[in-house]
Amino acid sequence: MYILSHAEKHYRVAGTGIRTLADIFVLNKAFPEADRIYIRNELDQLDLAGFEERMRIIADRLLSDPDDYRDGFPALTEEERRELEYLISSKTYGTIENAVKNRMRQYDTRLDTKGSKFRYYLKRLFPKREELLNNFLLAKYWPLLPLVWVCRIVRGLTTKRSTIAAELRIIGKQK
Repeated sequence: MYILSHAEKHYRVAGTGIRTLADIFVLNKAFPEADRIYIRNELDQLDLAGFEERMRIIADRLLSDPDDYRDGFPALTEEERRELEYLISSKTYGTIENAVKNRMRQYDTRLDTKGSKFRYYLKRLFPKREELLNNFLLAKYWPLLPLVWVCRIVRGLTTKRSTIAAELRIIGKQK
């Protein structure tokens, strides 16, 4: 469960590489006696059952029987091929480009106008309280939220300058 939830978080935020497929494949082969019904119920509760199934199917098709390959490629559906391309293009821990695209989808923002870019910047500078709770315990106290925003901005400028610069370059390239 931990490996799947961690992999899904990376997948959702910035992408995850094909190592995730290898991890899932090896775990399934190493523990064939695992209680699949229990695991499926737990994954359902975490809303990860669909993600696990998609990754397991792709992993099995890629890493199982080489006789199932056609023209050097495993027999994948078009949707599975797109998933695999996303995994391959995501490198090991995801990419900043994927993170920006996924945030744009999350914020339901297209960066094709100055107003849209401005809204994106505002949402990145002043995220919702729920987004801050993972990194800033003080965010649970509403009156301290402005202080948390300031602390987050200062921390970003002191420790994540290259990541911020890369994100600004990606956004600047958008039309």
